[in-house]
Amino acid sequence: MKRRSGFTRVDLAALLFLALLAIGVLSSSLALAQGTAKRTVEMEMLKEFATAALTAESDMRRLPPAWGPYGRPRPGTTSKANANVFVHLLPYLQQKPLFDTGKFEKVDLPMFNMKADPSRPKDFGGHTSFVANLRVFSTWGSAKMPNEAIADLANCKGGHFSSETLPDGAATTIYFATKYASCNGVSNLFYLAPGPNADGKGAPFFGAGNHDGAQTPTKEIATGNVSKLPAYQIAPAVNGKDASACNSDAGVFGHSFTAQGMPIALGDRSVRLLSLKVSGTTYSRLLSPGDGAAVGTDW
Repeated sequence: MKRRSGFTRVDLAALLFLALLAIGVLSSSLALAQGTAKRTVEMEMLKEFATAALTAESDMRRLPPAWGPYGRPRPGTTSKANANVFVHLLPYLQQKPLFDTGKFEKVDLPMFNMKADPSRPKDFGGHTSFVANLRVFSTWGSAKMPNEAIADLANCKGGHFSSETLPDGAATTIYFATKYASCNGVSNLFYLAPGPNADGKGAPFFGAGNHDGAQTPTKEIATGNVSKLPAYQIAPAVNGKDASACNSDAGVFGHSFTAQGMPIALGDRSVRLLSLKVSGTTYSRLLSPGDGAAVGTDW
């Protein structure tokens, strides 16, 4: 009796299993590659901000201020307008025509709009997925800068520190990090002055408060207690009132977009993911350019 050629049911089942297994592996690899690509974009942009800050410092002999006059007057004016650090960096990011207009409210700049940011609003005009360290671009720089101090614009003037002469060294001082563009109804807007949230609008800064707490979501975040804050929030929920939700307090937190860590740019233009296990003590020292304390190795 002749044997039938072709596949048996067992053969077909085995082939189907192998095909599904291959699809699963490819899907996982693709997702990993996409996540890595998104983080690469964030890292590249953070490096651009750090480079722009150093270029501006070389040009103007001081870092841009968190808020205040800087650089040269806009065309048609004789006075230097007050602006925050991101606005002052626009000419050094190939955005001088936009800087000259002085109008930023509805501008959707690709360099601020990160696809990895889970909070991205449909109307991204004026938003940003990045924040600047208040302790570097202001006159504070202390290890325990109070949360309420961000309302004091007199302390936001730049020039207190120089990247070349940072007391703690540029390689161990955070300049920029990531933050949700929209958190619990508060927009992170790249052009606002430091200060408390108002009318659902927040300024693009972080570093205020005493970050001495454990690196886990706690109720202290949700209740606004700033005595023992964690370093940064790890991929928090975009909305909510419990400890797992993102905190929108002005000038306090950075956010990681994934559970791998928060991207940061340092004063020497290097970029990296900040460890999930960084201690509050180490983080505070990374934020503070002039506390004179040695930075730990847990970051």
